[in-house]
Amino acid sequence: MKVSGPCKNCHPPKRQQGCHVYCEEGKAWEAQQKEEKEKIDKIKKIEKILNDYKIDFYVKVKKKDRK
Repeated sequence: MKVSGPCKNCHPPKRQQGCHVYCEEGKAWEAQQKEEKEKIDKIKKIEKILNDYKIDFYVKVKKKDRK
C-alpha cells in the first residue's frame, strides 16, 4: 500500500523551494520506503525462485509420465 510522504500536507513557511534537500522528515520517510521496497523485492525474488522450481518439477513429472 502506498503511503503518502510527509511533504503532502506540508505548507509554508516550513515548505519552500528546495526543502527536499535538507528536510529530515522527508529523508527519514524516503529511507523507510527504500527499506520496505527492498524487503518486498527480496520476498518476491524468493517467491519467483520457488514458483520456477515448482513449474520445472511439474514439467519434468509430465515428461516422465509421457514415456
